[in-house]
Order: sequence, then structure tokens, then C-alpha cells
Amino acid sequence: MLQYFQFPKFLLKLRISQTAKFLYMILYDRARISRKNSWIDKYGNVAPSKVTEKYKSNKYHEVNYCYGEGESL
Repeated sequence: MLQYFQFPKFLLKLRISQTAKFLYMILYDRARISRKNSWIDKYGNVAPSKVTEKYKSNKYHEVNYCYGEGESL
């Protein structure tokens, strides 16, 4: 199966670097996978799957710590 990133049209209008656009696509893809796997903290924030894997066994960190309280994708 061919894998690809979705490129939203609104990114074409923004005056940001190509790297920032690519980063947006990667983070959006990771968040989509995390939502699909129900990796959501108690505040409703979605954590990218790589972040969740890194911190899920660490008792000193919660998923919301990775982004900061109140932020979401």
C-alpha cells in the first residue's frame, strides 16, 4: 500500500517555510494515528504516538506534559 502525507490547501497561503509545512504534515499524521488508537489524556489532548511510547511507562510524566496543558493538535 502506498503511504503518503495529506497536504492541506491552507498551508499554501501561509508565509512559512517548506520545513514548517512538512513538520505540520508529519505531526498531523501522528496525531491522526494517536486518535485512532485512543491515545488521549484526561484533558482530551492527543499525543503523537512516538511521544506516547516514550512517556507511557514513566510515572513522572503524563501525556499532557509533552505538549503543555491546554494544547492539542
